[in-house]
Parts: sequence; C-alpha cells; structure tokens
Amino acid sequence: MKEDIYIRILKLGKEKGLRGLSRDEFRDFIHKNGYLTNDELKKIKESPKEYSGEIKEKSSLISGLFNEVFNTPSWLEDDKQKMSIDSYFKLLEYEELVDARKTAKSARRFSVVAIVISLVAIFVSSGIAIYQTIVPSKMDSEQIKELKYNGSSIASKLNIIIENNTNQIKELKRINKNLTRQSSGPSSPSNGTGSSAGR
Repeated sequence: MKEDIYIRILKLGKEKGLRGLSRDEFRDFIHKNGYLTNDELKKIKESPKEYSGEIKEKSSLISGLFNEVFNTPSWLEDDKQKMSIDSYFKLLEYEELVDARKTAKSARRFSVVAIVISLVAIFVSSGIAIYQTIVPSKMDSEQIKELKYNGSSIASKLNIIIENNTNQIKELKRINKNLTRQSSGPSSPSNGTGSSAGR
C-alpha cells in the first residue's frame, strides 16, 4: 500500500537530519511524488505570485506544509530548514503503530496455525480410535505362540507340586510317630517299679 504523502515528507525530514532541506528541494520532492506537474513546478519556482487559481493555491499549500514540518533553522546551511522536534515525534509514533500492527498480524497468524494444528490432531486421534474399534486386532505367529495354552506342561508342574506335598506329609507323619514313641518309652518302667513296691 502506498504511503500517505505526509508520512513520506516526515521520513524525508528524518533522512535529511540536521542538514535539513531548502524550499526548492521540498518542491522537487513534491513534484517527484506526483503532486506537481513539470509546468506547475517551473511556474512556482519562477514567481508564484504572478499566477492565480490552482497554481497559487498549490504553492500556498506546499509552503504551509514546509513551514509546519521544517520550521527550525539548520545549523549547517543558512538557506535550509531542518525537521521540527514535534514532527520527528509524530513520525516515531507512526512507526511504533506500524510495528504494533505487524506484531499483532504475526501473532494472529501464529494463533491460526496453532488452532489448525490442534484441530488436525483431534481429527487424527479420533480417526485412529474409530479405526481401532472397527478393524479387529491381529497378532503374529510369535505372539500367538506365547499366548497358546500348553496343557501338558501345566499338568506336569501340578504333578510335581502334588508329589512334593505328599512327600512332605509323609515326612511329617514319620517325625510325629518318632516323637510319640520317644515320649511314651520312659514312662513304662517307672509304672512297673511303683507297683512292685506297693506289694
């Protein structure tokens, strides 16, 4: 988008800096930007007071605009005016506004991209979930082999457990029987001795 002529004038003043520019240079700038024809520029430079109508009006507008923006005498050249402080700060405010708009536009673009990515992720995850519910799961031969029931191995392990328990029970019975014999053995002689003494 083409910038407003006033913004271009402010940028011209910033570009010229402390050196400033003359009225003729300012008129040339206006002419290059298409606001004055060659004939109008020539007549204004020669003697604007001799002309009336549109040329005189344009000459007054150009002079007023020059006096508004370049109203401080240049330190370097006597016939030139430099940009005023007020005009300089107006340009800074404009540039800050442009930067803020660019930042907001960029942030808006990133937010749109983030929303699109999140929506795509939702649709993909939903599609995967629906696919898994519709299509039956398949296992390869190795997985089936690992999960396959092996009755003979289970039966052999159960037999070993039962046999170990049986042996343990037999061993406990043997130990119990020995303990019973040991506890009943010493008591018989004492009973016999007591009965003979009574007689």
